[in-house]
Amino acid sequence: MQMEMQIMDSMVFDISTRTLQRYYRLTGASDHDGLDYRQLRQALIEELRNEPSYRVYREKEFNFYYIYRSAAHPDTVRFEALLTKEDYR
Repeated sequence: MQMEMQIMDSMVFDISTRTLQRYYRLTGASDHDGLDYRQLRQALIEELRNEPSYRVYREKEFNFYYIYRSAAHPDTVRFEALLTKEDYR
C-alpha cells in the first residue's frame, strides 16, 4: 500500500509480545538520512492516540513497532521505533 512517499510492505502481529509490527519503504524525497526522527516518532504517537481504528489496540495495551527502510537501498534502515502504552497514553 503506497501512502505519499512511503510504501507499506507488510504488517505482522507477534502474539508473544503483543506487538503489531509494520514495515515500510521510503521513496522519493523522503528516502534520505536527514529525517527528523523526533518529529516522525511524535507523528506516529499522535496517530496512535487519535486514530479511532487504533482504539481496540490501545485498550488491549498493544505495542507498535515501525521500521522504515530505503527503497533505493533496501538493506538500509532509515528509522525504527517501538511504541508502548507509556508512549501513546
